[in-house]
Amino acid sequence: MTTFNEDVVVNGSLEVVPSDDSKPWLQLGRGGDSGRFRVEYPQTAGYSWAPNLVMSDLDDPPRIRFQQIGSQTEVDPEFESWVGHATGLSNDLAIMGGNVGIGTTNPQATLHVQGDIITTGDIALKNADCAEEFVVENANKSEPGTVMVLTETGTLQESTEAYDKKVAGIVSGAGDLKPGIVLDKQSESANRIPIALMGKVYCKVDAQYGSIEVGDLLTTSPTPGHAMKATEPTKAFGAIIGKALSSLDAGIGLIPVLVSLQ
Repeated sequence: MTTFNEDVVVNGSLEVVPSDDSKPWLQLGRGGDSGRFRVEYPQTAGYSWAPNLVMSDLDDPPRIRFQQIGSQTEVDPEFESWVGHATGLSNDLAIMGGNVGIGTTNPQATLHVQGDIITTGDIALKNADCAEEFVVENANKSEPGTVMVLTETGTLQESTEAYDKKVAGIVSGAGDLKPGIVLDKQSESANRIPIALMGKVYCKVDAQYGSIEVGDLLTTSPTPGHAMKATEPTKAFGAIIGKALSSLDAGIGLIPVLVSLQ
């Protein structure tokens, strides 16, 4: 092993060749021998205060690994994340472990972007409806699929009247239809819930006021939180929730609805 006590400038290539069968590695700093390129920082009181950077093609898939060796307290867990090729896809990039922040050092989601996003391609949302968070009265009783109406203060409450022009939407998230996008998302609050304003969502309906067929327009009903088939056009104007995507001959049920307030 050769040790340099002064600066070294290389104008050409730098090649590291092992003297035995071990894998070649270049180390900056101090520490162990894993990885082909390793950066470590001095330890203080037995702890490594900065993450190590390990670059290796011995992993499957090859990856750059960021690993915290030790922690300031015993209760802090060791973490590991890595960047590299997705398995079997040499042109794809995979980032594994923890959240990714762009413009923030404290990401709160899998991908947290602090700033604008510009894309020249499509954005594919795998879930169903476009929802917006509202303050809801008695939010703990407003389960997904409930029909909601506006109050005089701008909050929402469960519908209780037929052909109510104050209808605002349906509580999102019932069945296997989840919101694809949530507008006005704020900090977690027990009285704020997402209301579907557009797209497909499951809705509570009551067929005692008329059997429901696919394509029927739906409005609010006297049954709290339930929709019904709109049979009176003059009353229905401005009180339509959307269009039924499934049928219900009798009784109360939960059916998919295409939300389209009108």
